Amino acid sequence: MTFKEKVKNIWDYDKWYILGGIAAAVALFFFVKDIFFKEKFDYTVVYQGIGYMSETEIASFETVISSFAEDVNGDGKKNADLINVEFSKADESRPQLDRDKNTLLMTELAMQENCIFIMEKERLLAIYENDTKYFTDLSSICESLEENTLFIEIKNTVLYEELPFLDGDLVLMLRRPYNEKYNDIYDNCRKYVESILNS
Repeated sequence: MTFKEKVKNIWDYDKWYILGGIAAAVALFFFVKDIFFKEKFDYTVVYQGIGYMSETEIASFETVISSFAEDVNGDGKKNADLINVEFSKADESRPQLDRDKNTLLMTELAMQENCIFIMEKERLLAIYENDTKYFTDLSSICESLEENTLFIEIKNTVLYEELPFLDGDLVLMLRRPYNEKYNDIYDNCRKYVESILNS
């Protein structure tokens, strides 16, 4: 049997194993790439608004929030990640889409690494109306705020000046994590919010 015939024979009998092995190797490559080469961000800001932002507006948003960042993870970059959960009035007529977005928002709220939120005030209050002990009193990190201010309207921050396409009814909120093991993340986020409020 010639070499060419041997290769054909192996392919005829083992092609599904070979293709499966190639697919597994590709999947493993992307898994390792995501784990070890994924960009690490210093801060995460969860944004929830009504209406859609263009790609240009999202890029501007990320640039502005990154401008207040410090290199807390030691990778030589100062950056902030924007998690964008946008709702639309049209979503109300499509219950599944509206439910999916609510699930995504609740997932981001449940992650204790997420301490910084920009949201509609009504939605935020509806979610946390019985849980305000985990809000941070923003007046303690900004002298210009009234005492016991749990959130600040976005239009009273430099973010609104830099990003005028944001809805003025949004609020900036800093949340303390439930679990003490995230206190270092919270302390960094507190300094980050302080730099925004004092700019």
